[in-house]
Amino acid sequence: VSTQSTWGPFLIGLLSFDDFLYQIVMSNVPIAFNKKLVLKIFENVWKNESTAVRNDALLVTSELFRLFIVEALNRASKAAEEQGDSEVGTHHLEKILPQLLLDF
Repeated sequence: VSTQSTWGPFLIGLLSFDDFLYQIVMSNVPIAFNKKLVLKIFENVWKNESTAVRNDALLVTSELFRLFIVEALNRASKAAEEQGDSEVGTHHLEKILPQLLLDF
């Protein structure tokens, strides 16, 4: 999955978060993060511009991001099911987020 086709419309504000979630959940396409996107995230956080990252570190971080998103979607889906809702919305993510952050 290309991060541009999956994440791009949400990241640049063309999709609402609810529409973005719906697209991911309903697509049944595996979630993946482009190494270039992960590198850009790192570069935005680093204070020292000369900091480098190895390719295997980018791959491991991409997998960690993927696992985090999959777990968030699974927990939000379960929360929606427990509330009797047929769709996952942002309020379901807000409900599971505190514990998810503690678990990760």
